[in-house]
Amino acid sequence: IIDGASNVDSFDHFYWEVSAGLGYQFWAVGPEYGMAKVMNENYAGEKKAFIFKSAAGGSPLLDSDWQYGNWYPRSLWTEEVKQCYEDGVRVRTGWQYHCFMENFRNVYREFTANGYAPKIKGMIWMQGEADLEQPILYKDVLKHFINDVREDLSEITGDMSLSTMPFVIGKIATSFYQWDNPLVPAFNQMQERVSQEDPACATVETSDLIINREDGTLNGSDRWHFNCRDMETLGMRFGNKLLEMNDENN
Repeated sequence: IIDGASNVDSFDHFYWEVSAGLGYQFWAVGPEYGMAKVMNENYAGEKKAFIFKSAAGGSPLLDSDWQYGNWYPRSLWTEEVKQCYEDGVRVRTGWQYHCFMENFRNVYREFTANGYAPKIKGMIWMQGEADLEQPILYKDVLKHFINDVREDLSEITGDMSLSTMPFVIGKIATSFYQWDNPLVPAFNQMQERVSQEDPACATVETSDLIINREDGTLNGSDRWHFNCRDMETLGMRFGNKLLEMNDENN
């Protein structure tokens, strides 16, 4: 697990022993907990599954001025932004994307240097709450993002089959921030259309995972996040979907 929240600039510290929440803080847990449960059942022999996670709270995909930067895809960067990265200058446009690829490059290099032959099975994408108001623009950027991720991971690993790497999108919870959030349906429909247009892309349902109840009470700790049990459920759905797309349920 890479700590991408408290150490935004370096991303170079590995937690081989994580805390109770399976993250850098004991009170928070991501979907990787449920994903690991599914993967452990499937990879019970000599082969092992490794989850590479890169995240920073609230970061958008669109080119917004967020403190941790955004995931704006490489192919949409201006020449000025590209030059900044070549010169080692941090900019907010694409910072999360840039860090993801550089971190993965280092991790992949470390694995291969130690005799492993890692094979990428797919990518999970749980994001969109920060961009809910712009589903039309988001759709075009997301398609660029998926293509760029596949292309860059192919370049790093030399595995050209990653041009059709499975990409799993977690739909936004209909009760995100408030019960029956009016912005969510159009956004989720857009996510579904993206998956329908790409045979190696799929979505995972979250409408039954309640964040804010109809009576206004919370089902977890706040208005924005799933509780631990639902996050585990979400992770298991992600894991099962990836196995299904790789035809590896056995």
